[in-house]
Amino acid sequence: NALGVQAQDLERLRHIPFDIAVEGLKKLQEDTKSRYKKLAFELHPDRTGGDEAKTKLFSEVTEANRWFQEL
Repeated sequence: NALGVQAQDLERLRHIPFDIAVEGLKKLQEDTKSRYKKLAFELHPDRTGGDEAKTKLFSEVTEANRWFQEL
């Protein structure tokens, strides 16, 4: 997806020891946060002139990032 997190990344975490999985999840969250900041900057309605498609994508990316950071 746009944030770079794939289902197989999360699935892989399910099959490794907990302490290693936590570190892996933290790394994914850091990487995702960096990608989100870049995308949010590019897609923000103030930068895109209110383009509806980009505004919708901005909202979806923001929601996905919020959900993922709360894991």
